[in-house]
Amino acid sequence: MGIHYATFGRCPSDPSTVLWRVHDEMLPAVTVLAGRMENVSGLKAPHMIEDDLRRLLLAHHPTVWEEVGEYRRAARPPATPSCGRLYCPTAARRHSHRAYKPGDVVALTAGDPQHEPETWPFPVWAVLGVRTEDEAYRDGICVDIGPGRHRRFVGPHEIRRLRLDEMVIGPSTW
Repeated sequence: MGIHYATFGRCPSDPSTVLWRVHDEMLPAVTVLAGRMENVSGLKAPHMIEDDLRRLLLAHHPTVWEEVGEYRRAARPPATPSCGRLYCPTAARRHSHRAYKPGDVVALTAGDPQHEPETWPFPVWAVLGVRTEDEAYRDGICVDIGPGRHRRFVGPHEIRRLRLDEMVIGPSTW
């Protein structure tokens, strides 16, 4: 086991609840510890929530607190039409085809918790990208991961479609 990461974010269905999860940096699917903080004010800034999480871990789980190397705020996927594709002209319904196309917002399966993934509504998300001329012969599916758009090439078994509870439905924002 290496350094742990603590990730936290407001529950989409109940904004006054903050969900948190601690996982190992080398094994992101294995949850070391998880929980929730109830009745967190909507005016509380993320760095204040991070401080509260540190105090909670220090008070109740000191061995885990000592191993946490980084605290991260969970990033929800960009707002998309209900079809899950950015800038889609037919966004009224989900597409019937299963083929991935550039602009699809997907989740990386490596970041899914092994036990009860449906309780963690913050997937490690990516947007399927378009290959450049230099990348034409690389193996895998081209994805831009997260808000920082880190470009990687992954296999088809490493991505999945977002569940409806993970999606942010609205006009495209990316």
